[in-house]
Amino acid sequence: MAAVEAWLAQVQPQLSPPENAASLYRLLAAILHDPDPFRTMKKAANRLALDLLPRLQRMMPVQGDRLAAAVRLAIAGNVIDCGAPHSLKLDRVLASCLARPLAVDHLERLRHGLTTADRVLFLGDNAGEVAFDRLLLEELPAPSTYVVRSVPVINDALKEDALACGLHRRAALTTSGCDCPGTVLARCRPAFRQIFAQAPLVISKGQGNFETLSDVPAPVVFLFTVKCPVVAEHLGQLTGLAPEEGDMVVLAHPRWDWDQGQALDKTGAA
Repeated sequence: MAAVEAWLAQVQPQLSPPENAASLYRLLAAILHDPDPFRTMKKAANRLALDLLPRLQRMMPVQGDRLAAAVRLAIAGNVIDCGAPHSLKLDRVLASCLARPLAVDHLERLRHGLTTADRVLFLGDNAGEVAFDRLLLEELPAPSTYVVRSVPVINDALKEDALACGLHRRAALTTSGCDCPGTVLARCRPAFRQIFAQAPLVISKGQGNFETLSDVPAPVVFLFTVKCPVVAEHLGQLTGLAPEEGDMVVLAHPRWDWDQGQALDKTGAA
């Protein structure tokens, strides 16, 4: 507690929460003498998700809108999170995820993007959750590259988690080079930044990726469950809506002109 109190004095308010958190989790790892203190929890989450996978596959419609179902199930998996103080229960979320309305519903924008993109960059989030993403990867018409964290941070997925959940059978795997629970492009490796800049469509999972990329104009569609009031407020500022904790979100980046394929500034101008 004393070490964290000293750390709080160095927090930079102009940075996103995940970017500030990077140094905190390095501090905790050093105090614990363990570079990956959530390792056991991640393995348990992977086992849980893989055990659930047959049930999730049965929830997918044989015919009809399989993409919408896969998106909703992938978002439901986003509640597997050790870094957000929420009370969402996976079983309860799974029971309602296919029927409940989306708080932000840009699913048609995602669907249209998939008709034109010749490849998809998919930013992963948590261990366990990655198994849910398999269902969505199977419905994508274009080849995909799935991105995981480069170093341990909270319960975010590493390449070993993606391999354990079989994602290498559905997509090429790569790492971002980022050391925080999000995707801060300035902290990513140059090769990944080039991949990101050239991607015709990016699917971004989780709050951390949303927090770190919501101000980066790019063809990104964010998929996540709202798990804290800070994110709900930020999302409301971007959309004019009033999301609440537990809401499911499919958000096409508001600072990207999806018709012209170009960035917009904060006023909405090209």
